Amino acid sequence: MQNLLRLSRLIDNLNEQVGRSLSWLVLLMVLIGVYNAVTRKLSQTIGMDLSSNMYIEAQWYMFSIIFLWGGAYTLKHGGHVRVDILYSRARLRIKAWIDILGTLLFLMPLSLLIIWVSLPYAGDSCKSVATS
Repeated sequence: MQNLLRLSRLIDNLNEQVGRSLSWLVLLMVLIGVYNAVTRKLSQTIGMDLSSNMYIEAQWYMFSIIFLWGGAYTLKHGGHVRVDILYSRARLRIKAWIDILGTLLFLMPLSLLIIWVSLPYAGDSCKSVATS
């Protein structure tokens, strides 16, 4: 049992470190977005192309990393949006059961479905050595 608790603490600490480092990636993504917007408008004004698809793609990659890696951090801190009147008024034990059942009945099956549906597309991309 102690080994499982140690593993749980290790995962929680890793989640915390990843979440905090992703906050800096959010800042970088916002700065790149501002740069893209300013250079696009400036390009229209002066008639010279100053923007690059590289920055737009970098912004999308950063968004994907933040979304995928930040999900566990957000889940740990209860930051996901809840549209539930009963949950906010429930006792702590009931909230824990709702969280467990929600994870087992909704989050895990949906995650597995997304993986199952996306594997053929990922395989095709790897076979054709697709790049953006």
